[in-house]
Parts: sequence; structure tokens; C-alpha cells
Amino acid sequence: MSGELKSITTFSEPQPVMHCEHGLCAELYTSWETDNPGRRFWRCQMWQRGDCGFFQWFDPEIVGRPKELINRLRSQKKALENRLKSQEAEHRVISTRACELEQKLIDANAKIKSLSIMNDVLTEKLKVVTDEPAKSDNHMLELEEE
Repeated sequence: MSGELKSITTFSEPQPVMHCEHGLCAELYTSWETDNPGRRFWRCQMWQRGDCGFFQWFDPEIVGRPKELINRLRSQKKALENRLKSQEAEHRVISTRACELEQKLIDANAKIKSLSIMNDVLTEKLKVVTDEPAKSDNHMLELEEE
């Protein structure tokens, strides 16, 4: 009974109470091992400490096709869980990359805006510089005419 996860079984209807050698109420668990999938059993509350070896099956053994089906379904479930974990990890990587790219886009847009403002300033300065010689040429022409 080691290796695979066991779950504590809860009921809406009262179940018989079992006691271990310590006089403690035993807990009802469900085995999910390949040999006894879905089969419930009683176990002492102290089992993790190794203080008690009380163990008793609650359900009869599952045999034949039902046992095969339960094990096949468990295997398929595990494969789907592994696939989900893999896709979640891939999603985290993609999300992180998307955030990085979004930040780069924000930075690029800020740079474009800054360059656009700089371009406008330089364009205005260029107009002033190119207009000044024309004004001085006009002024020189006026002086010559006089």
C-alpha cells in the first residue's frame, strides 16, 4: 500500500466505526494503486508515525474489466494532467515573452514620440536658418536699389 496517493473517503450516510489496537477510530481511505484501484480500506490514524499496523479492507477486491477500466482511466487522467502542466508552463513562457514585447513596444513608441518632437524642433530651426539668408538678401537688394 505504498507509493500511490490514498484519499480519505467521506460519506453522507453513517458508516461502521472500526478501531485499531490503540482504541482509536480508524479512518477510511481509498487506494489508487494499480492492484486495488478505487478499493476502500480502514487504517489507523497513527499510520504515518509507524505506531500501528492496523489495516483492513472495507470493499471486496475489484477484478477483471472494471479494474482494467479504472486503471486505464487513471492512466489517461495522469497523461492529461501532465499535458496540462506542460501547456501551463508553455503559457507562462509565452505570457512572459508577451509582457517583454509589450514593454519594448511601449519603449519604442516613446522613442518615436521623442524623435518626432525633436524632428519638429529641428524643422523649425531649419526654417529659421533658411529664412534668414533670404531676408538678408532682400534687405541687401533694397539697399542697393536706394
